[in-house]
Amino acid sequence: MRNSLNDEKFKDKFTEDDKTKVGGIIETTQSWIEANPNAETEEYKAKLKALEEVFHPIMQRVYGSTGGMPGGMPEGMSGGMPGFPGGFPGGFPGAGGFPGQGFPG
Repeated sequence: MRNSLNDEKFKDKFTEDDKTKVGGIIETTQSWIEANPNAETEEYKAKLKALEEVFHPIMQRVYGSTGGMPGGMPEGMSGGMPGFPGGFPGGFPGAGGFPGQGFPG
């Protein structure tokens, strides 16, 4: 996240308020992690979620102003359409996986 603030492609797209918000929550989260090395997994997940709730809307705006998300789909959608884990039910006809369909072999 901190690297995104300094990325040459994006750094002029962040407002001073963006930099303050992201920098502040990164520092707060990092301090909490250092002070709580034995925290439960759920506590770490809650901290990550709070961090993402600040960071993601800012990054969506920044990416939108540059013409799109680098690398494709936003986080959480990289595996395909939400609600359809593992792809299209039944697979894609002719894509293989069953004898006599798709690639020979």
